[in-house]
Amino acid sequence: MLIMVALLIPPGAARADEARDLAGGRLLAEQHCGGCHEILGSAPLGTTSSVPNFSMIAQSGQTSRQSLQQFLSRPHGMPDQSLSADEVNLIIVYIMSLRR
Repeated sequence: MLIMVALLIPPGAARADEARDLAGGRLLAEQHCGGCHEILGSAPLGTTSSVPNFSMIAQSGQTSRQSLQQFLSRPHGMPDQSLSADEVNLIIVYIMSLRR
């Protein structure tokens, strides 16, 4: 049944959804995480080398969707911990997109 549903979705629609999710995740990361983490290659003021940038997080062998879900769902020093489950998932999509 799932295969039949997947065949009904045009490939372009799936790519558009993925691009929208990546853009949304990046925007949320900039808004909620950028005060401490380097998101796009330029370190924000006040960041220290003890705070990993998003690329480093993505490249870590310990990083998975599940590990990010667990980490982002509990307080870890973030000033604004009011992320919805959907927002957490969008940030995860963005981080995982940085893997090489």
